[in-house]
Amino acid sequence: IATDRSGRIQYWNRAAQDLYGYTAQEVSGRPLIDVIAPPGAEHLAVEWSARLGANESYAGDWQVRDKAGRIFTAYVTLTSVLDDQGSIVGAVGVSYDVSLQRETEARARRLAAIVDGSNDAIIEVGLDRRVRHTNTAVEQVFGYLPEELIGRDLELLIPEDRTAEMAKLVESILTGR
Repeated sequence: IATDRSGRIQYWNRAAQDLYGYTAQEVSGRPLIDVIAPPGAEHLAVEWSARLGANESYAGDWQVRDKAGRIFTAYVTLTSVLDDQGSIVGAVGVSYDVSLQRETEARARRLAAIVDGSNDAIIEVGLDRRVRHTNTAVEQVFGYLPEELIGRDLELLIPEDRTAEMAKLVESILTGR
């Protein structure tokens, strides 16, 4: 997407049409912020203008909306366009939908908080039987700090009379059973 200095759309490619749902004809000459900003997001216009006026590039997440009114998270990069004398004449913006990625990241953070807050020892082990991650409860349960276990063989925590059982379990996992 390209705009003039005032933020009015001058160029709108097929990818912008696919992402936002508007054709180039529908948005040509309109203020970009009026097209993609969700209701109550007037701060985007202020931020856009400030960045453009300061000749600063920007990259970050914005809450935007498409033609159907769907509000989603887009990763947006903005770069000023300069004329031959170095004056700002517009901006070029590239954006893509990162909603699913951001939701996945948030879900992972929530899950990590649950695991880390558990009083049960939770240990992530690779197929090589090496400890990859633990929560802090391993110290209370096994007497090891998490950093003492990372990279070590899980066998360290298995009672001697159960190592054969553990070997069978690992074999079952490795063979997909």
